[in-house]
Amino acid sequence: MFVNGTETISPTTDAEVAYKITKALNAAVVTRTPLDRGAVAKNNKSEVIVSNKDGFELTRITTRDYSNQELKYSIPDKSFKAAATGIAIDIVYSAAVEYIAGFSKAVKKETAGGFVSVTIDNNSPIKITTAGKTTREIESELADAIGSDASFSSMPIYPNFVQIRSKNYKSFDGGEIQIPSLNAKSITIDVNDSGLGVLTKFVFTSVKQPVQIISKVPYIIALLLAGIFGYVFWKKKQSVVTS
Repeated sequence: MFVNGTETISPTTDAEVAYKITKALNAAVVTRTPLDRGAVAKNNKSEVIVSNKDGFELTRITTRDYSNQELKYSIPDKSFKAAATGIAIDIVYSAAVEYIAGFSKAVKKETAGGFVSVTIDNNSPIKITTAGKTTREIESELADAIGSDASFSSMPIYPNFVQIRSKNYKSFDGGEIQIPSLNAKSITIDVNDSGLGVLTKFVFTSVKQPVQIISKVPYIIALLLAGIFGYVFWKKKQSVVTS
């Protein structure tokens, strides 16, 4: 999915971004069940709610961002812990994406300098500088800074999605931050380093018990992609003083 920044002649609006996301979600549904494609963008604003149709069980969802945006995730009216939702944050090199690498073999897999931050609910951001560090070092530092809720893992929370028409998919790079039971209602991830991207993964471990997850709505799990997806490229984030 591509969007135009605010400095372009025709910048992509927040509503257009939401619409593009739904198209991408529907395109990713296996062709054997085309009628199960049910993603819609109804709110005309910068958020997307992903939920199951009756009788279906969404168990995993991954968002991929290589454009250095600040993205906020939440489950409506639930904490991640109450919704039995595990989270993983995989910091990756932008140049490691096959789709990008196909344009130029000279792109280096390294940080450009900047920061990665994680904000839990309305707490102060947990910020790690990135200059001269590997993705593994960044992930390890960030996991330690988040505290006992998080850990660095050399095994993925679930296998990375791959297919023949790869686009921006990539294989697992050997490390990610895992937060299996976060007692918070939102998490905001901000990658501000042009050499990096982030894969944010959610696994719904109790999807077979939907009544316990979200009220009494059977077979539905909702994930809210909100925050500064509205005006995805609203403004360049200012340089951060390194710690």
